[in-house]
Amino acid sequence: MKGEYIHSHANANDATRNGVYAGLDFQVAKGLNVEFGLRKSTETVAPVFSNSGANTTPGTEVDQNSVVIKVAGKISDSITLLAEAEKGRSANSTGNGTSTTSSNSSSTDRYAVGAEYQAHQQGVVYVKHERIDSESGLYGLNPTQSNASTVLGYRHNYLQDTSAFSEYRLKDAVSGYDGAAAYGLRHGWNVSPDVKMNAAFERLKCIQGNCTGGSETTAVSLAASYTGSDVWKLSGKLEYRDAGTSDTWLGTFGGGFKFNRDITGLSKITLSKASAADGHRNYDNAQFGLAWRQTERNEWNALAKVQFIRDVNTATSLGLANDTHATVLALTTNYQPTARFVMNGRLAAKRARDAYGSYNLNLASLRATYDITDRIDLGIIASRFAGNGTVQKGVGLEAGVLVGQGLWASVGYNWFDVRDKDLLDSDYGSRGVYLRLRYKFDESLFQGSASSANSTNNAAKPTQAETK
Repeated sequence: MKGEYIHSHANANDATRNGVYAGLDFQVAKGLNVEFGLRKSTETVAPVFSNSGANTTPGTEVDQNSVVIKVAGKISDSITLLAEAEKGRSANSTGNGTSTTSSNSSSTDRYAVGAEYQAHQQGVVYVKHERIDSESGLYGLNPTQSNASTVLGYRHNYLQDTSAFSEYRLKDAVSGYDGAAAYGLRHGWNVSPDVKMNAAFERLKCIQGNCTGGSETTAVSLAASYTGSDVWKLSGKLEYRDAGTSDTWLGTFGGGFKFNRDITGLSKITLSKASAADGHRNYDNAQFGLAWRQTERNEWNALAKVQFIRDVNTATSLGLANDTHATVLALTTNYQPTARFVMNGRLAAKRARDAYGSYNLNLASLRATYDITDRIDLGIIASRFAGNGTVQKGVGLEAGVLVGQGLWASVGYNWFDVRDKDLLDSDYGSRGVYLRLRYKFDESLFQGSASSANSTNNAAKPTQAETK
């Protein structure tokens, strides 16, 4: 079973796009898989993306429904073929608050074919061609538009942990309407049994259309991790990207220190600087936290975190001008008194300063989940959000199903609307329908499929504190 949910919002015109996909994948024979799916999307008011052209009639929304069929077959030990077809209907809908009418219904299509050839033990040639009635992706099908995209590439593993790739990307394989040739190299190696390093190089050249950021882009990166100690770990990555009209440095660093069986210190730091002819943008995000787990009884666990954010942009070519500094304090807790009942709570406060002044926000939320059966659960969410002199309270409902060992898929609906991503962290706070996936794993996942490593019933459900 496969599922996907997308939500896009354009600040410029307050337009929104929502889309959902659900599909079932069947292995009908050895080497032959067939997937059947349904896709639905709505785009309100004006189009979210200027190139979508999906809806230009004020007061209406575009409602799209389509059926998807995918077939993947291995015809030999070295050749795999892929075919996809999507047939849909697109209609404008007008609502008056009590009823909705549809008009201008039109047919939309998408077709794709591809193949992968194992040239030899370490080399693969792949190609895919797609024709789609859209210029803004799968959830923006439009009967007045038509696009074709082709990707042709070669991937070669010539050393252990090393691969070279070369691709030709045409049309919306890159940004929606550009063509580019890309090639690069990725390599990983062990400096010692405790130190692992990775390096990557990519070169992309625009050969058709107006590629974002310039006609040529070069990116290099270097990463390292240390796992030799029983009580502390370190990792870091440094990346440089030259896009012609701008260049960007990005550094990410993380670490963990185990004080005792119950308490672990965590840190994650992201530093970014982009420079262009009309200015620069600096984005820094530093997070420090303490994770606590009641190892003896395993009923309580919690994560306390402080976060410092700095976002300064003086280049209009890199986005809207901005000068924001914020501090976020958050506490996430998990309580599981029985195997079937779990409660998650979150308290968060944010103090920020931008070009318009200073403001304070705070959030309190509580989620309770109960297992009706071993594979189905129900949950309820209560939330209180305060800021800018207003208070918003609301509830949400959720139902989940166990789709695999340790993997839960849930669908829910919120009757509240909280958009501050720093307060929410990984939670979903927007009003409306949402899809949530939870997966619990630890280091034993990579040690095989023994029941002790992957048991669903012997391990508690994934929690907010565990999956961050």
